[in-house]
Amino acid sequence: MEMFFYGRSPETFLEGTFKVSRATDEKDFMVFKRLQFEPYLDNPNRSPRLPGFFELLFSSDNPMWRHMEAEVLIARRGDRPIGTIVVGVDERLNERYNKRIGIFGFLEAIELDSIPSLIKAAETRLKERNVDEIRGPINLSMEYNAGFLLYPHDEPAPIFVNYTRKEYPKIIESLGYKKLIDLVGLEIDLRKIPEKAFDKPKKVLQEYRFEHVRKKEREHYLDIILELTLDAFKDHRAFAKKDKEDLRYVFGPFKDLVDEKMARIAYDGDEPIGYTVRVPDYADAFRKIKRSLMKPKLGILDRLRLARHVRKVKAGKTIASGVKEEYRKRGIGSTLNYLAIKRMMERGFTKLNYSRIVETNTASIRNGMRRGGVEKERRRVYVKNMKK
Repeated sequence: MEMFFYGRSPETFLEGTFKVSRATDEKDFMVFKRLQFEPYLDNPNRSPRLPGFFELLFSSDNPMWRHMEAEVLIARRGDRPIGTIVVGVDERLNERYNKRIGIFGFLEAIELDSIPSLIKAAETRLKERNVDEIRGPINLSMEYNAGFLLYPHDEPAPIFVNYTRKEYPKIIESLGYKKLIDLVGLEIDLRKIPEKAFDKPKKVLQEYRFEHVRKKEREHYLDIILELTLDAFKDHRAFAKKDKEDLRYVFGPFKDLVDEKMARIAYDGDEPIGYTVRVPDYADAFRKIKRSLMKPKLGILDRLRLARHVRKVKAGKTIASGVKEEYRKRGIGSTLNYLAIKRMMERGFTKLNYSRIVETNTASIRNGMRRGGVEKERRRVYVKNMKK
């Protein structure tokens, strides 16, 4: 598979104790990918990356490259790779904010003292693009995860979230970066949900139609969910403007992970008006084979080992939810949550993780806490003004 940066001319942007240069070929891609895993090989709590994740994201087929430019940078001490960072400019993000924004993401370092050199090289490259500010970590897009983990570092992280070294926030702050926004994660103990939390959904069920996704018609339901996502997040300033092709590329490969009764769509007559997608939280299962996750695909033995651990999963994970603006505050979101939670409880799940909630989305946080949710994790995205 061809990566978007293959064939670019080699260039070094920083010389000294650490040399920072641009990735240009398959060998560099393998170095980059290894550096994403290596700092955490002995860490039992890291959220696992799924096999093929980096190949999918950095493929030249990703429609993201229609509106985004990016570079992969690698830091070396002598000939030894010890850190990496990705920098980019997304024109759709710039359109949303009406300013020039540079982003950095996928910052990882085996040697922490290489981080200032990586950041300096990133800033150099983004200054050449005349950016007004730099935000990060954003792994190319908020949909692919963002933020340095503030806490907890001593507990297993759910699937599909950023787990980063505890030293990173302090280091980035020492380099002049300030808080932009926090992303909150809630955990709900399904055994302790207050009964009154289900009062309103039972009434809404009589007013609107709700159905679960059927695997035989996954493509049909995926189309509906993508349209609803575009509508629900069209004015969400934390996210760059997307189109259907962008979202299909992001979410399409993961549709096989979905329990069909944990993905629900709400209708007013025949009109889709809201949705929720939950999956079993496979993080613990994938952690059992974490040294195999660097492969583009799992072999037969790895798949057999994974299947054995998947059967033991007792937690759910929220992937995405949304309701059309004109149908909000009618209990539709609460009812979708109720139906998905009911399915989890039928499967014997004991908890639900709801991660990456932008801290300004107080309605979602409040609704989660009304169901017994408690803040379990927090990540921070930083910003630095480059025009001072």
